[in-house]
Amino acid sequence: MAQETTTGSTRVGEWTVTPVELLRARRDAVGFTDLDFALNALLLARDGQLVLVDAGSGPMGPVFLRETGVDLVTDLERSLAVHGVRPSDIDLVIATHFDCDHVGGALEGTWPDDVRPAFGDTPVVATEVEVEAARDTTALRRSGAGPVGAATLAPVLRLVADGDEVAPGVRMHLAPGHTPGHAMVEIDGDPPLVFAADVFHAVEQLPVLGHSRGDQDPDVGLATRRRVLAELAARDVLVLAAHVPGPEPGRIVADGEGYRWETAGRG
Repeated sequence: MAQETTTGSTRVGEWTVTPVELLRARRDAVGFTDLDFALNALLLARDGQLVLVDAGSGPMGPVFLRETGVDLVTDLERSLAVHGVRPSDIDLVIATHFDCDHVGGALEGTWPDDVRPAFGDTPVVATEVEVEAARDTTALRRSGAGPVGAATLAPVLRLVADGDEVAPGVRMHLAPGHTPGHAMVEIDGDPPLVFAADVFHAVEQLPVLGHSRGDQDPDVGLATRRRVLAELAARDVLVLAAHVPGPEPGRIVADGEGYRWETAGRG
């Protein structure tokens, strides 16, 4: 069954799925030069419920820019306003992982000494594996929220396991390697839609699969990338990703020993 697609949104099962572009730039990344780089969150809307998948960098963005020179500064409130949404409208936040450009926007204040949950009492869902890894002070990741983020969000965190349903027809699937508890989000539909988060960072990675310098564990990340892409290519499934410019979803197509990205509208 074809999904109804409007400008910027795709109907998937009970949900209207809308990519929220938080950042767009030309950038060198993942071993490629001058990529069209995006940073996307996702809005899932159904009667009486609004879910945000990932939240940008929040107060961590300016700190990361000062320390690394990499601009991941985002303005979530302004980006949501483009879609007529206020932060107070959000009923649930899903964090695919605890890197600053994905979970930082779930915090507000001044990093790291004066931060609090940005969405008040609104639950923030993350995998138990990811949160435990974030709490580990022996394995700090400069781009990660780490113990500060885990402790700050503790009152609102909902920890889930691989395959758990976090909202009606919405499940999280572990896809480790980029971070230990990195997860994808799948929305039930005909076809379903998978938000692959950071399983891959650019479509340029798909033809020849290799290690990514962005992965915390490059070997596990490569194994996950091979597994996930094979599964997505074998299924009738729409795909969005955190750093692939949208808003139109694509499909993963097997191509020789690698894969290619086709926009969903192509035959």
